[in-house]
Amino acid sequence: QVEPVPNARPGYLWSAGHYDWQGNKHVWVPGKWVVARQGATYQPNRWVERDGRWNLERERWRDQ
Repeated sequence: QVEPVPNARPGYLWSAGHYDWQGNKHVWVPGKWVVARQGATYQPNRWVERDGRWNLERERWRDQ
């Protein structure tokens, strides 16, 4: 899926779109703006392979 990245917005981070598993199929979820948090690092949604299986790690914030 090709998704144009919008121009930067002060105080926000762009979280790119991703495929989500809903019901019994993958569904495209469009990107969105996320309010930036001082002192934290944002990790967007991403698919990670573990032990031969794919898992969707949901977006989250980590304190620095």
